[in-house]
Amino acid sequence: MAVGATISGGLIAADLHPASAAVTYVVSPGGSDAASGSEGAPWRTLGASFKKLRPGDRLVVKGGTYAEQVKVTPVKGTASEPITVVAAPGERPVVQGLLWLKGADYWTLDGINVTWGPKNTSSQHMVKMTGGVGWRITNAEIWGARSYAGLLVAGTPSKWMVDHNYIHDTYKSNGTNQDHLIYVNGSMGGGIIERNLLARSANGRGLKIGPPSGSSAPIGNVVVRYNTFYDNTGPSNLQLSYGASSVSIYRNVFDTSGKGKPNITTYNLSGSGNVAKDNVGWHSDGVLEPTKGLADGGGNVMADPGTTVTSAGVVKTASLSGYGLTATAG
Repeated sequence: MAVGATISGGLIAADLHPASAAVTYVVSPGGSDAASGSEGAPWRTLGASFKKLRPGDRLVVKGGTYAEQVKVTPVKGTASEPITVVAAPGERPVVQGLLWLKGADYWTLDGINVTWGPKNTSSQHMVKMTGGVGWRITNAEIWGARSYAGLLVAGTPSKWMVDHNYIHDTYKSNGTNQDHLIYVNGSMGGGIIERNLLARSANGRGLKIGPPSGSSAPIGNVVVRYNTFYDNTGPSNLQLSYGASSVSIYRNVFDTSGKGKPNITTYNLSGSGNVAKDNVGWHSDGVLEPTKGLADGGGNVMADPGTTVTSAGVVKTASLSGYGLTATAG
C-alpha cells in the first residue's frame, strides 16, 4: 500500500486496518493530527500518532522539536509485524518533555531523541518503558534529565533492547545519588543494554539495576556489554542493588567513578548469579567491588582507555584491542 494510503479520503480506521495492510505514515512539527499522515499531509504530534499505529506500520518522524508529554498505551506489534518509529533520514527529531510507553510489544524507537521539558517534574522519569515484549530503543540521544532516571525500564518487560544510544548529563533533583541515566527495575524477563555511551551522572549511576526495595521481587536476566561509561559519580558507573540477579556485565569500558569507589558497586545486594568479566576500568578504586552476589569472572583490568571529550561534549575512547576490546564512541 502506498505511503499515507487512505480509505474514502480519510484516515484508515482501526477496524478497517487488517494486520496485512501495513502503512508508512509521517509526522512533522508543522503537520496536523487531523491530516492523513502522508508525506504531503503529515500528522503533528507523536502522542496522537502513536495511538493510530497498527502492527506492521512505520512512522517516519521529521526533524524538529516535539514539546509533548507522551504517555501512551499503544496497540501492540507482533514478532512478524513490528511497529517502527524512525527519524527521517538525515533529520533530528527531539521530544522535549516525556516519552512513556506501556506494553509496547515489538515497538522500535529509532533515532527519537529526548530532552527535559519545562512541564516535567523531578518525580517523573523522562523516558519510561513499562512492560512490553521485544521493544527496542536505538540510535537516540537522551539527555538533561532532572529526575530519578533519564530512562526507566519498569513493570514486567522481556526481550527488550537499549543499544547505540548516547545517554548523558543528569542533574541533581532528588536525594543523594538518586538521579540515574538508566534505571532497570522491571522483572526477570530479560533484556540487553549494549553499545551505548553513558556519561556524566553526578548524582546517580550511569546504570542501576535492581528492584525498588529489599522486599521486592528480583530483577535481572540483563546483559550489559560493549558500553562506555564515563564520569558517573553518584556513586559509581554501574550498581546492582537488592535482588538484582543473573546480570552479565562484560566487555565494557568504565572511566571515572565516584571518589573512593570502584566502577561497579553494589548496594544491599541479596540477588545471585551476577558476573562481571573482561571489563576495563580507570580513574577509580578498581573495576568492581568484591562482594557476595557479584562474581569476578576474570579478565577485568585497570587500564587507561584514552578517554577524550570533544567540543560537542561527546566522549570517545581509544582502541583497546590489546585487551580484546574495541571501545564504543559517541
